[in-house]
Amino acid sequence: MQGGLDVLRFDGSNDSMSVASSTATFKFLHSADSTVFAVLDANTSGYAPILSTFDTGTTNVGYQLDTGNGSGTADKITHRVGRGVSGQYAAGQTTSNGFLGSGFNVISVVTKPADGVAANRSSIRRNGGAAATGNTNTNTPSTANSQYNLSLATDNYLGAGSGSATFSSLDLCEIIVYDSALSNDNRAAIESYLMTKWGIR
Repeated sequence: MQGGLDVLRFDGSNDSMSVASSTATFKFLHSADSTVFAVLDANTSGYAPILSTFDTGTTNVGYQLDTGNGSGTADKITHRVGRGVSGQYAAGQTTSNGFLGSGFNVISVVTKPADGVAANRSSIRRNGGAAATGNTNTNTPSTANSQYNLSLATDNYLGAGSGSATFSSLDLCEIIVYDSALSNDNRAAIESYLMTKWGIR
């Protein structure tokens, strides 16, 4: 529980969730603007997918949000928008060590994969704080459907992986996905709402 409310616990062993038939439904996540909010506690010391529409391959079309390393001073968030070309992304960045911190946090990611300014393509915030804007990718996003359903706590479907499955150990309170890049005012309002709702200071 967090803030007196129930949360979903993924045990890192074999827990996962997925949204069926999302390959077209969630295409906007990698082909157009989007905003994703995730309220979570990452209970892991390594790579842990949070939300994904592709697997761990570098040739996939899709969207992924994960912890680049999930504990201690190495807490970081990685965000990638795959375009179906090996080693190339339309947007993506990894925050600095210590970005995620410990305990429950509200993570927000605003993505504009076709923006002409590279730094504007990926903006990651924790608990409404200063934005991490380290994207340097300027590749054209793909308009093809992703190969996989939308998954939580895995990198093929929520909680698992493709081929050699990757399951995440994390407590997930809430995920909100918008098919637009929210304004700063609207993003901040939702961050404030989620922090209040889930008792995050």
